[in-house]
Amino acid sequence: MKAAFSASQQGYPLKDAFTLDSGSTTHICNDLSRIEDVRPSTPGDYIWAGSSKVWIRGYGAVTLTTEGSQDKQTLHIVNVAWCPDFLCSLVSFRLLRRQGIWWDNREDPTSLRRWDGTIIAILSERHGQWIIEDTTLFQGSQ
Repeated sequence: MKAAFSASQQGYPLKDAFTLDSGSTTHICNDLSRIEDVRPSTPGDYIWAGSSKVWIRGYGAVTLTTEGSQDKQTLHIVNVAWCPDFLCSLVSFRLLRRQGIWWDNREDPTSLRRWDGTIIAILSERHGQWIIEDTTLFQGSQ
C-alpha cells in the first residue's frame, strides 16, 4: 500500500515544488511535463491520501535541480507516480535512504547528503514544508 498527503491544488503556494516527505512511501509528481519515460499505470494503482484514494495515472523518472553547497546539483528519482491531483510533488525520504542518501538536520541549513557526506541539496523551509526544488524560483531567474 502506498501512502502520502494531498488536498486541493488551487491557490496552494507549493504546487510547483518538490517537497521532502518522511511519511510518503513513493515519489509523486503532479506535473506530467516533468516526468521522463512515462509508462502507464495498471488498474487499481492508487495512493492513499488521508482516507481518500488518489489514482496513479502513470510512472516515470524525474530529474530535480537542487542547490548544492557550491553550485546547482541534480537528483534523479525513478518510479515516480504521476498524480495530477496532488497539492505538490513529493520526494519520499524512505526511498532516498535506500539509495544511501541521508537527511542532515544537525546544521542550518538542513541538507540531503550522499553516503560520503557530500551535499546533494540544501533544503529550504517554506509554508511548513522542506523544499528540495521549486520551479517557480527558477522561472524568475531565467
